This record gives sequence, C-alpha cells and structure tokens, in this order.
Amino acid sequence: MEAAKATGESIAPTVEQEKAVAGFESDQPPDAYTEWVAVDGDLFAAAEDMELGQLLQASGFGLLEAMSAIEIMDPKMDSGIDAEGVYTFEEAQKANLLPAELTIPQVIAIMDKALCCELSWYTGYNLAQTVLTCLYAHKPQAVPNRWLKTYACSVTKTCDEVRTMVMNADVYEEGDFLTSTFGFALGSDLDRSKLLTELKEVEEDLQNKVKLRKGQTKGLPKNTSPLQADASKEIQYCEALLARFRLRKSFLVMLQLMDQNAGEGLPGAKRAIEAALSHLPLILKSQSLGGDIPEHIFDPRAGRRMPVSVPPRVIDILSVSDGVAYLQTILNNHLRLCDAIEEVNASSGKGLVGRDELSALQDFVISVSARDPDILTRSRMRLLCFHSRKFLGQRDMHDVIRESMKAFPLPTGVVEHALGVSTLDKIGRVLAQQFRILSYNLARQRRKLLRSLDDWSVLVHDADMVDALIDQKQRERMKRGMPEGVTYWWSSWVVSQTFPVLRQYLLSGFDLGLYQPAEYPMIYWYLDYLLGMHIRTQVQMRDATKQQTGTTMSNDLWPSGELLPEGESWRTQAATNRPSISTQPAGKVANEAEPTGPGSTLATLDFSARQLTTYAHHQLAQGLYRFLVGLGVHQGRSLTDKTDGSDAWSTRPPCTRITTSTSPTNSSRSIGPRRASTRRLPTPSRRPRPRLAWPSATPTLLRRCLSRS
Repeated sequence: MEAAKATGESIAPTVEQEKAVAGFESDQPPDAYTEWVAVDGDLFAAAEDMELGQLLQASGFGLLEAMSAIEIMDPKMDSGIDAEGVYTFEEAQKANLLPAELTIPQVIAIMDKALCCELSWYTGYNLAQTVLTCLYAHKPQAVPNRWLKTYACSVTKTCDEVRTMVMNADVYEEGDFLTSTFGFALGSDLDRSKLLTELKEVEEDLQNKVKLRKGQTKGLPKNTSPLQADASKEIQYCEALLARFRLRKSFLVMLQLMDQNAGEGLPGAKRAIEAALSHLPLILKSQSLGGDIPEHIFDPRAGRRMPVSVPPRVIDILSVSDGVAYLQTILNNHLRLCDAIEEVNASSGKGLVGRDELSALQDFVISVSARDPDILTRSRMRLLCFHSRKFLGQRDMHDVIRESMKAFPLPTGVVEHALGVSTLDKIGRVLAQQFRILSYNLARQRRKLLRSLDDWSVLVHDADMVDALIDQKQRERMKRGMPEGVTYWWSSWVVSQTFPVLRQYLLSGFDLGLYQPAEYPMIYWYLDYLLGMHIRTQVQMRDATKQQTGTTMSNDLWPSGELLPEGESWRTQAATNRPSISTQPAGKVANEAEPTGPGSTLATLDFSARQLTTYAHHQLAQGLYRFLVGLGVHQGRSLTDKTDGSDAWSTRPPCTRITTSTSPTNSSRSIGPRRASTRRLPTPSRRPRPRLAWPSATPTLLRRCLSRS
C-alpha cells in the first residue's frame, strides 16, 4: 500500500487502514447470508487524518476495481443490485421451487422456450441472458423429469459443440458470437454417443406409446403405458414430443458428421439436415399444445448470481415462429454447403461447371459471404474449405494451385518447372488467409479485403522475377528462329486472383449502405472497368496459348534442365467445343489509346463457364452505369428536375470528372471519366435532395445478379 500527496510525498498507512484494506483483498467468496455492517464512519474518520491532495491506494485496487466501484449501486450497471429472489438450481431445488411433476403441455412449452433461448444465443447474445436463464441448463443431469432431463442434456451438449466449432474456425468477433460460459461446464462433461443412445431410447418409447394408442400392441414391451390420461390428445402429444427429440438428435448428428475429415461425413450430414428440416413444420404447428411454464424454471435474472457479472437488462428472446424460421435458415445454409463441397470433390479437378476447383470454391465462398449468413454457416464454411491444412480436407494445396494455373491456362512448363515449393507455400498461405477473410461478417470482411491485396503484391513481385527469367529464355529461343512467347505468364494468373477480391470489395458497399445515390454511377463504372479488365486478361492468355499451339519447349528453357514429356505443347488444359460469343472491349477511359496485340478486340473466342459469367457481370454493370448516367444521376438529377440547367443540381458525386461523351465519333465507345477534363461542376444548391427516379431496390437487385455465379 502506498499513499501520495499532491507534492509526490508518500505517507505510511495506519494499522486501522491496513485492516480495512485487508478485508477488500480477501480471496474468499462472501456468504450469501452474510450480515453487512456500515463502514462509512470508519472511512470518514480515516479521511479526516489526510490532508488535501493526498490519495490512499491499495496494491490490489487498480483500474478494473475502480471501474467496478463506480458500477456499484447503479441500477443500469450493477448486476447484483436486484439479486433478491434469484436462485441457483440447487437453491431452487432445495426450496421445492422446481416442480417434480409436470404435465405434457408444460414439458412442450419448456422445450420450445429452451430452443428459442439457444437460437437467441446464436444471434449474438451471451449465455447468461439466453440458455442459462433456464435453471435446468445449469445441472441438466439432475433434472427430475425424464423427458426434460434428456432434452436439457442435448441442448447443453449442442451448445458446447457449436461453441467449439466457432472457436476453431476463429472468424467471429464480439458482435457475432459470445463464447463465455460463466464457469459452467455447458455439456462438455457429457458423452455424445451416450446422449444419442438416450435420445434413440426416448424416441422408441414415444413410438411405442403411439402404437399402443392406435391398438398396435403386437411386439410392444409389457411395461408400455400411456403418456397421459387424455386419450383424445395422446397421439398429438406423442408426435409433438417426437418431433422435438428427433430435431435434437438430427442436429447433433449433423454436427458430428460435418466434423469428420475429408468430407467423409457430408452425405450422412445431408440426410440429418433433411430430417431436421422435416420436423420443423410439426414443431411450429404443435406449439399451441404447450401450456404455462412454472415460475422459477426460467429466470431472466439468473445471470445476477453468476461469478462473472452480466448486464442487468433483460433481452427479448426469439418467439417460437421466429426461432423456427431462423433454424430453418441455418439448416438450409448447411445443406447448400454440403452440396457445393460434394460437387467440387466429385469433379476430380474440374470443379463446378467445368472450372478448376480453386476458382469454383472461391466463387462459391464469395456468393455465400455476400448474403452475410449466420456465424454457424460462416464458421462451418471456413472449416470445410481448409481442414487440417488441406484443401477441402483431403487434397494438397500445391496440386490445387497447379491445376488452377493450368486451367487459366498457363503452359505446363511454367507450372511444373518454374515454381518452387517455397513459392507454392506462399501462394497457399495467401489463399488460405483470403478464404478466412471471406468467412468474416461483411463489415469486418470489407476492412480486411484491401489489406489482403498487400500479400498478393508480394506474390506479383515474385512472379515478375520468374517471368523475367522466362523472358530471358524466350529471347535465347528467338535467336534460333523460335516463335516469340508471352512474357507475363505467371503474373497474369496472380493478378487474375485479385479481381474477385476487388469485385467483392466494391459490391459489399451496397449491402453495408456505404454509397450515396450520387456515387452509384462511379461505382458501376469501376465495376465495368474491373470486370472488363478481368475478361481482357483471360482472353489475352487464351490468345497467347493459341499462338503457342503445337510448339514444343526446348530443354534449355528451364534452369532446372528438366525436359517436358515428348510432344507436350504450350496449349495444355485449353477448353474445346465451348460456346463462343462475340464481345466488345471493356469500358475505356476517354482519349485512351486503343490497345493492340492479341485479344485487343476480344474477337470471337472460346469462353469457359466462368468467363461467360464474368462477361455477363461486366455487361450488366456497364448497362446500369449507362442507365444512371442517362438519368443524370451522376450530376445528382432526377427525372423531375429541370432540364434547362437552371437550379438542377441538388448534389454531385465526389468524382467531379464523370462526364458523358456527346461526340458522334465516340458514340460507339464506353462511357467513362475523362483524364484531361478538369472542368468543375456548378455549385450545388442548398435545397433538399430530391427523390431519385429509379426504384430503391436497384442496388439490391444488382448485388444479387453480380454475386450469382
């Protein structure tokens, strides 16, 4: 302990002060029935012995303790200020507040409320305000009712496995998911196999009761008895309980099978998901069978007696209908994950719609993350993509990268001989980090996407070095009359991997509401330019590959001196018999020189499915940009504004160089910003911004179209 004056002088505490402070430093938890004694008189007496400017500080009283002292007795911050009448499970059971006998309607209502509490936890609330408000979740194995004991154990075990999965994926933040268990075991001490066996026994028992009521007594155990006395509702009650127990079992089985390596459990997980989905309508329909829940089973203030303080406010738990709808969304998302991973695995290197596996999975992950799904879906997607440091849990990342390069297409010699193991390791780490970023929520994802481009810039530098070596070897070949090759083989592949990242970055701004309506033309123009560059890069590589068709690489092209197989040509993995389309150049900047060389006019060429999709996205973005420019939105106008130029400016985009080309000679070119134009737009007026003339759903529709691949 030390005391400091305003002048910095220290004074020694008295014996009474030492004793007073020692009481606050005790590690023993206070008894619930301790008699409190007022100590304000002693504090005031000790303060009289101190001079102005002196401060008495205990060694164990830091910033955290000071903030806790501020929270004390504040109704909005002190979780223990209204803890009277709040019981733990043991105290409530000892005081006979938890009924030993419950009716079937009460059991159904308790099950539904526990399910809604669990789903509310998935939305981002903490356990103390959701699952742990049910006292049965504190000690599930000590619940006297047989049905509720099994159900409570399955709920806590499911929560434990979901928590473990989310923590292993590590794509959550405090706003997504709270992992604190507040000192409770939360099902970690329960055996999953034993619990599944208990659920199966309960299911068989309920099925026997249904058969007994229907008169199908053949083969039934002799001790089979009715569920309750009301014969008219026996079957309804049994089917309602069956649906709830089967849902718990299917959900647990799904979590178990999807944890298996190499996607071996995906077929079984799909069957479990489909079974769980089939039980949801009956659960929703039978919620009216539930009765009133006894008073002390659910206590919203239960968190006030927990070791870690929680906010004293009470949250709104999801209703049964909202909870079932939310659970249905989770299950459908997991079903789509299983379908996509299975399709990529079954393609044997061709991926979705004839594409390579890496591009197929990247497009799928982007399409899923664009919907900003729940934390369970994003965590599971992250674990399925890279399990045990392997692509989809079963393939070596080096092989996947090589296949993606060959499908780009890159010559086999570049892929097999010019890239070392260390380079492939770098690419694998960058790709793994990129897939992880795409599994974050949209707000956090957008912040990290641009940072990931720094990692790609390092790879571009390495690619330039390799391409320079290839160029040197090509020059040696030219001296002997060999055809000239393309210089930037590997650099083109590396750059092409950044286009989906940039597209996702731009499009995520629509979902996050970051763009003003006046900025839409500028964003659409960037999309037009970006997608056009993507197409141009792919077409130029395909042109170069066609030029090299039939050319066998010589021995001295590669430093390693390794020979390619006899007759191997530059044109490898090139698609044939694919649909061809006639395209036009991407959106150009005004006064920009026309590009020359292979692919400059994007003539009729063979396109893969991914290139067709990119081309469609490009045309859509270009068309929407022209549409908005035609409305005058780039100048902040709506259709109701004046057309004579008088007071027609209500707002303008940040980019003051967006102008339309009115020259007849440029009518066939894409509309874009002029480099040399520095003319300022008229000063905007002070009147309120008018209502825009196009539908407000335009950004959402664009987002859905561009994210679909």
